[in-house]
Amino acid sequence: AGATFKWRQLETSGRTPSPRHSATLMQISRLHAILYSGVCVTNGHPSSDIHVLEVDDTPNKVWSSATWQRVELVGAAPPPRLLPSMTRIEGLPPSGQHITEAYSILVFGGTASTYARANTNTPNTDK
Repeated sequence: AGATFKWRQLETSGRTPSPRHSATLMQISRLHAILYSGVCVTNGHPSSDIHVLEVDDTPNKVWSSATWQRVELVGAAPPPRLLPSMTRIEGLPPSGQHITEAYSILVFGGTASTYARANTNTPNTDK
């Protein structure tokens, strides 16, 4: 009476992104996803960093393990934001070409970082 799905935890290695909420994760190729922005849960600060998750391509083990890598940006990065939309443009990367050289990612919208800072502070509970 419908599809059956099973949860499993993906084993990851590499430079893992900080725990965050309000981030955007987008699959950009069969074996790559990009994590962008969000608010760090340990310090409440908004982030504009980008991380790539590269999935293991071993036959019969695809999506069983993956490696995180932080991407260093060239040029002016957009300001930190919460929950922006992202889309890939300019097609898929040619075989053997590094994923960040093959196409562009368009980031649109989201909530400005000043709102993120204002809403991640803990309330004063002193009486």
